[in-house]
Amino acid sequence: MADRKLSLFEGYLTLWVFLCIAGGIILGRLAPGFAKFLDGLAIYVGDAPVISIPIAICLFLMMYPIMVKIDFAEVIKAGKSGKPVVLTLFVNWAIKPFTMYIIAYLFLGILFRQTQYFSFGHLNKHNPCDWNNLPNCHKTMDDIQGT
Repeated sequence: MADRKLSLFEGYLTLWVFLCIAGGIILGRLAPGFAKFLDGLAIYVGDAPVISIPIAICLFLMMYPIMVKIDFAEVIKAGKSGKPVVLTLFVNWAIKPFTMYIIAYLFLGILFRQTQYFSFGHLNKHNPCDWNNLPNCHKTMDDIQGT
């Protein structure tokens, strides 16, 4: 395999991520109304934002370069063998949800002692956010976050 030198972007990817995080924090402090403007660009069902158009655009721009490099003939060939498909479905649906809960519990429930946020999947008694009251979830999150 030929050695390939990383581009400037690839070589400093961690730095770019931290700079974007810092830029987002600074932007939020300097222009707090900008977040509400971006939230207004979402598609709503009732009072609840369902699809954030700015996030959808950014995700598309992030994934597009990778998608154009995919050899779809290889994808179809891989899909004909059931083993990788079954393994992927099993990992994504039977293992990942539980490992993510364990990781969240480790950080929020043990390391940072924020157990008031746990009710297996959504905020508990401090938040009226449940399956019967979803339109009010984002309002309560704004109250909790102080925005």
